Amino acid sequence: MKVFMTGATGFVGSRVLPRLLQAGHEVIALVRNEKAAAQLKVKGAEPVLGDLESLDTIAQAARQADAVVHLAFIHDFNNFEASCAVDIRVMDTILGSLAGTGKPFVVTSASSVIGDTGDALAPETAPDAGRNPRQSEAGVIKVRQIKINRGREIS
Repeated sequence: MKVFMTGATGFVGSRVLPRLLQAGHEVIALVRNEKAAAQLKVKGAEPVLGDLESLDTIAQAARQADAVVHLAFIHDFNNFEASCAVDIRVMDTILGSLAGTGKPFVVTSASSVIGDTGDALAPETAPDAGRNPRQSEAGVIKVRQIKINRGREIS
């Protein structure tokens, strides 16, 4: 399976990438610079230069893939709303590219979206109430709106 991946050099992505490759998948990975591209080539992935603002590049790579794994996020917590806005645009772009195809789309998030559940495990149906309810609620509402607009389930 050909998988398009964002965040392949990040904390989560650097652990997911080798597993995808070991499972025999072909991975196309969005990278911001030539150094990261060279590192991913050595590992066996096909780099595509761009960043989370490169929506045309993201759309094209998503269309060419059999599945998309979106792991990237701009971790600028001084400008959290802007970072979330970029993430929303990326997800909307990917969903637009996958519309009507039935191709899988996997997205990571953070536990802060659900909030503190104590010792209990939180299922995907758990209410969303992060540490900052306004930020969490705003982001969750936007993602839900994208899902409604695009008619897709997001895993």
